[in-house]
Amino acid sequence: MRAVTVERVGMDVEGDNAVVLLRDSESKKVLPIWIGMVEATAIALKLQQQEPPRPLTVDLLKTVLDSVDAKVLMVVVNDMRDRTYFARIFVRAKTNGSTTLELDARPSDSIGLALRTGAPIYVADWIFDEAGVDAVIEDVDSSEDEETRQH
Repeated sequence: MRAVTVERVGMDVEGDNAVVLLRDSESKKVLPIWIGMVEATAIALKLQQQEPPRPLTVDLLKTVLDSVDAKVLMVVVNDMRDRTYFARIFVRAKTNGSTTLELDARPSDSIGLALRTGAPIYVADWIFDEAGVDAVIEDVDSSEDEETRQH
């Protein structure tokens, strides 16, 4: 497994979906995962340290986990079939001793929850090998477009 960080969330220029980029902490590769706009908003708000006016679904899930004294241990993007990614959320519940639950989830929801709980995010090596791309991510805020540079 590879530890990753959320590089950024952006719009897919060819479609109506968003894409989240997961950066491998050991290389310059990123794994693009296409996600829905609602999930992209949840991730982007957390990355920008902004609070939504009302709790989003991942906020509700975090509140439920906190209220039952459960902790998100990690999130793992563990499978890819037909360009669809799958993830697992590992949760430690303190009911009946100390039980670790492994929950099936969409990567977008898993990533949003991991960002809210501080849990690490991992991707299976074979997924990165198959779908990761070499990328140099420019700092959008500090870059100028070509027209601006010409004036």
